[in-house]
Amino acid sequence: MNELVKTIKTFSVVNSDAENILKKIVAVYTETDKAVDAFNDIFGWPMLFYFAESIVHLVYCVALLTERRFKSEGGNVITENIIIMSVTKAVLEELGAIILIACCDSVTQESDKLLSLCYKIEDDLPPFSMEREEIQKLRERIGNKRVSFKAAEFFEIRRPTILALLATTTTYTIVILQFNFM
Repeated sequence: MNELVKTIKTFSVVNSDAENILKKIVAVYTETDKAVDAFNDIFGWPMLFYFAESIVHLVYCVALLTERRFKSEGGNVITENIIIMSVTKAVLEELGAIILIACCDSVTQESDKLLSLCYKIEDDLPPFSMEREEIQKLRERIGNKRVSFKAAEFFEIRRPTILALLATTTTYTIVILQFNFM
């Protein structure tokens, strides 16, 4: 979409191609917004539970590794293998959550780039032109309804969510370590 918006600059003041392209961009943005809303409705709660489960699983693995009973058993190979597999699964879940967050954030960033591009192009277009009016409509639509992924409407999934997940995991890991070494 951003590339299509950039082509508007190359058209003359009165050009039906530019108007048609802008209408297509508005239609594509509207469909994208509807798809993201449907995605949020369908996968909002599962994503929230996935993030929570990845944190809980990683903290649980740290608790297993630091538990005194495990250390005093003296090297049971089966127990060690189960714990290693569990830690590996927890780390992979955490990586999956980070990748999911990065993908959701990249879509939101493209929406933000499109909005800033609309502002730049609007400044370059002559006043009272049809293209400028269409760009203003697109800008208003994007400004009023920004594309964003949400976890069950509790929080927006952006890059800072990665740090929040890591901070939560670290906090509970420290608490577990303190309890296990008291």
